[in-house]
Amino acid sequence: ARNETSRQLCDTMHGTSNIDLTEQIRSPGILMIVEAENASQDLSNLDATEEQLIDALRKEKLEIVSSTTTASKVSSVITIVLMEGYVIARALYGRKYCAFDIHLWSGFEKQEGTKKALIEAVGSTSYITSFRIIAGGMFGVPTWKDDKKSYGPQYDEICDELEP
Repeated sequence: ARNETSRQLCDTMHGTSNIDLTEQIRSPGILMIVEAENASQDLSNLDATEEQLIDALRKEKLEIVSSTTTASKVSSVITIVLMEGYVIARALYGRKYCAFDIHLWSGFEKQEGTKKALIEAVGSTSYITSFRIIAGGMFGVPTWKDDKKSYGPQYDEICDELEP
């Protein structure tokens, strides 16, 4: 059954040859929220946790710009700035819990691998949840032309308006 009230889009671009790469008009980003429980890593060892997370990101071919940490007796926040976006890790030591905000505005194809690498870095193997939010990105990222080619699907016409 077809929903007659919705507009049907047609994929008429056949590849990426019709994509305008002369001007960056939009800058999308994707924010992935990940919660990892039962972490085996000692999350209260802030230096070791930060090092593990940075190593995991480097293995995923992400470029580290800087990192900062903030801690209390029961929790910590590690912020890692990347050329492709940023990662914020929030840990609750006693609960063996770590949440990640993975916001990429470049290299979206690396997001799933990054999620897995960060979960592995804190040693969580169960009780993992995640979801994505389409968010704003960053203009002027050097790889925007390559990234734009991977956006999809590529639609440019409404099927309802095409002649049979």
